[in-house]
Amino acid sequence: MRKTFLFIAAICCGALLTACGGSSNSSESTTDGILGELDEYVQDYYAKSNELASLGRLYGSDDATFEEGYKLSPGLIEAFNKLMEVKDQAVGRELPTAVREGTPMKIIKPMTVMGVQILPENIKHYEPNEHYEKKLQDLEYAELLSKGILYVKLECEVELTEDIRAQKGKYSGVRICYDNYITSFGLNSADSIISISEDNDVRYDEPMKAGTRLKLRISVQDKNYRPYDKAPKEEYYYDNRINQITKFEIVYGAATSAALSDNGVKGELGLFELQGPVKKCTILNDWGNVVRTFDEQGFWLTHDGKKLSEVYPGGIERDEYGRIIKGLVDTEGNGEDYSYNKFGKVLKYNCHIYDSIEEDVYTYDDKGNLLKKHIEIGGMDAEEPYDETYTEIVTDNNGNWISRKANGEVQIRAIEYYF
Repeated sequence: MRKTFLFIAAICCGALLTACGGSSNSSESTTDGILGELDEYVQDYYAKSNELASLGRLYGSDDATFEEGYKLSPGLIEAFNKLMEVKDQAVGRELPTAVREGTPMKIIKPMTVMGVQILPENIKHYEPNEHYEKKLQDLEYAELLSKGILYVKLECEVELTEDIRAQKGKYSGVRICYDNYITSFGLNSADSIISISEDNDVRYDEPMKAGTRLKLRISVQDKNYRPYDKAPKEEYYYDNRINQITKFEIVYGAATSAALSDNGVKGELGLFELQGPVKKCTILNDWGNVVRTFDEQGFWLTHDGKKLSEVYPGGIERDEYGRIIKGLVDTEGNGEDYSYNKFGKVLKYNCHIYDSIEEDVYTYDDKGNLLKKHIEIGGMDAEEPYDETYTEIVTDNNGNWISRKANGEVQIRAIEYYF
């Protein structure tokens, strides 16, 4: 999106973009996330879960594999029991919580841990099979534990500083959707978005007066990745999202999971200021062109001839509409984050690759037209934040710009369409 990222990508593509598989989870325990010092127990439990899970499907396996499973089971059970003993120590832990500029509310009580549990629920209710010998019972229990993931409930309290009007919801077939939501963003220390949560208990169809206090209840959970059978051990891993989160930001507005408006753009075209039946978009630069292609539903297919799985070999996370919200270029958490507004257009973009960091925030008018882009660059290329504004805009028949000046610098692109 920006020269900064393209330059970094050009340098790193030989090493980073040929990596495969992996996780955004670090094996090092952290103390500043949701669980604080308890994370060491989580890391131990996850590591021992991976060891057992990487043996594959044990039933039908050879004797040697069973014996290995027997050896690993007690350690995993012990790690799980230790985690269960200490997990409630996290209850009451408060995380730094702020409201985004322009959000009509203030924090009364920061985001606070209300409960910690392991999913699936049947882990708690396991009953050993009396017909099995002890070590086989342990193995059966350990196999169940190896599928467990952490789940944390949190709550904060806010007070409205302005009146909020009632909204008219639209039934989506699953739930009633509104144009604007109160959304809690879980951020890491680099301000990358790790989780996005909405509180569905808020009555958006009723007006709310300034001074009204609301308790926002959310949940965050980790993920585990379990390929089939004889995959390499490194492909069994946890995405330990919970303790990556070091702070929360509360926003009132159109969030990633908000319903698209009737004139919203399709797929992921909105990430690149595109709309209509776009097939290919080429950014024409003096230092080289950037080419992206899209399918007929507007989803991003390739970047400079590479499939997205090659661009983001560390993994891709998508929202409920199937749109990319996170792409990792390696197994260390380096990559790009995206969020969308109600028009399906990019709301926030964050690039974090080692010591090079950039965050772009987009501002639109009520009709979805881009007004400006606010840019903040950190790390080794740090500079003062600035706004990018656009003049001398030339558009094609589909309303897409093909020429413009950004803070006086000419930008040109060529667009091909499906017919």
